[in-house]
Amino acid sequence: FKSNFISTVSHELRTPMTSVLGSLGLVKGLMKDSLPENGNRLIDIAHKNTERLLCLINDILDIEKISSGKIELKMEDFDLMLFIHEAINANAGYAERQNVSFNIVDYPNDTVILKADFAKLLQVMNNLLSNAAKFEPEGGHVDIKAQQRGDRIRISVRDHGPGIPCEFQDKIFEKFSQADTSNTRNIKGTGLGLAIAKAIIEMHKGIIDFESEAGRGATFFIELPVQKPH
Repeated sequence: FKSNFISTVSHELRTPMTSVLGSLGLVKGLMKDSLPENGNRLIDIAHKNTERLLCLINDILDIEKISSGKIELKMEDFDLMLFIHEAINANAGYAERQNVSFNIVDYPNDTVILKADFAKLLQVMNNLLSNAAKFEPEGGHVDIKAQQRGDRIRISVRDHGPGIPCEFQDKIFEKFSQADTSNTRNIKGTGLGLAIAKAIIEMHKGIIDFESEAGRGATFFIELPVQKPH
């Protein structure tokens, strides 16, 4: 009953919230110059909070699907470099608002082909990149690496922010977990992104983990099997 209730309520909320978000976006775009400064500020606050609520609804639906085993992977072959650029492009606007950039600092010389669910894997990368951009100091850059390790590929995302507090590290992949740090520019996530990412990566028979020292940033990485050439 609980699972069906959560799913039904979330679905019923998503449609009107999507409509509200679209309407606020139109108001921002069409009436920006005609509204007073305070009006623009209020519209911007409403748009950001509606966006956050919609993200929360989508994350709750994903968690419910994962818990009930309803997620099916749509496996396909794709080029890793194209995938990484797709993820960077998807997060470029957010990074620009945070005044940070994404840099690919290491990549294998040979073409790497993954066999995975492109959309689900992109969801994981979006989470890692947006988290890194959120914690990266303004004017800084997030480093992205792809390194071949035998028959697996490691994709890592590193920020140069405050790092993950030691007391939080053991529960970082738990649902609704969020580190208490002052350097998030007052932007909160849903606390579900990494739990969803972990489930998706494990469905791909991969691993997701991190390395971090307080005050020296954090590196999140995923490792996935590489498609062998025919």
